[in-house]
Amino acid sequence: MSGNVTVTDVKVKNLRTVKHVGELESAWSPGRNMSFEIGGGSFTEVHTDAGITGIGPGMHPMLLDSVKEYLVGKSAFEIEQHAVAMNYYVQYLKYQGIAGVDMALWDIMGKAANLPLYKLWGGVKDKVILYASMVILSTPEERAEMALSLREEGWQAMKIRLHHETIAEDIRTIEAVRGAIGDDMTIMVDGNQAQSSGDWQPGVRWNFQRAYETAVELQDMNVYWLEEPLNRYDFDGLAELNSRVEMPIAGGENNPGLKEFRPDMRAGRVRATPAREHGDEWDDQPSQSGGSCRTLWQANRPASRRREYRRHRTHAPRFLVATRTVHGTAERSTNRSLQEQIFNHGERT
Repeated sequence: MSGNVTVTDVKVKNLRTVKHVGELESAWSPGRNMSFEIGGGSFTEVHTDAGITGIGPGMHPMLLDSVKEYLVGKSAFEIEQHAVAMNYYVQYLKYQGIAGVDMALWDIMGKAANLPLYKLWGGVKDKVILYASMVILSTPEERAEMALSLREEGWQAMKIRLHHETIAEDIRTIEAVRGAIGDDMTIMVDGNQAQSSGDWQPGVRWNFQRAYETAVELQDMNVYWLEEPLNRYDFDGLAELNSRVEMPIAGGENNPGLKEFRPDMRAGRVRATPAREHGDEWDDQPSQSGGSCRTLWQANRPASRRREYRRHRTHAPRFLVATRTVHGTAERSTNRSLQEQIFNHGERT
């Protein structure tokens, strides 16, 4: 292969919806149902003159002409330059934006080098531990039963949504789970307090005192992290909470773009894990933050060094199954028939 690979085309491919499985009221959007399907969605393809095709999460079709006008005829390897230029030439979308193109270009790079990207980026681990992420708020008894079931299936970790009416019910939920499984599984907790870009969102809201008291109780029960305990832009409150507890405070999933990660790092919003030499944790969602380039740029900034990075799932789970991409979460509903249909189909894919 020559030292240059040129982009010849960019396409958005739709995936067929095989079956509508059901609906649930998610913990992060009370009062509204979330639909689950087998199949559906889309993915982005970037074609080259070397016969290598890169794939990434689905891009909105309205961006396709602008992306092709800029990218076709250019080197597929100048990925960082393309990330900067497309940010200027192509309309910004929080979801289904140019991140899919960025990831597809990195896919081409990895295929051309015949190396997985984690090695190109200097990584050493070739495996990640998946965690089962709960979708709805539920009772302590049901969560304990679910934890036992997950452990039996071989899961090593689970994330539980906690923002009931009272802090007592939240804590009782984790107590019930710990009572059922002991320390056999890692438990993470998500407060879902950073969904809104403003000051209001539906459901139970935490102030600093509730977030702090919850964090202290969870820390005593060996919970691995507390995610999004306060408003996403309450940098001072998050920094204060971070300084007062040893448990890692995770966040960033709902913060799009580098400009919103930088205050997190400077303010000390995200907390060290003792097992990682007191590095800090931040939770990025590349499909929302603009792609892998922006993730790498953030990781290389001085304020981000010695922090532990958690790559959040993208909003294209069916694409990830199709391309065998490894991510750190697996959605798991509490409706048994619904979750079995989703997971059994995934195992056959």
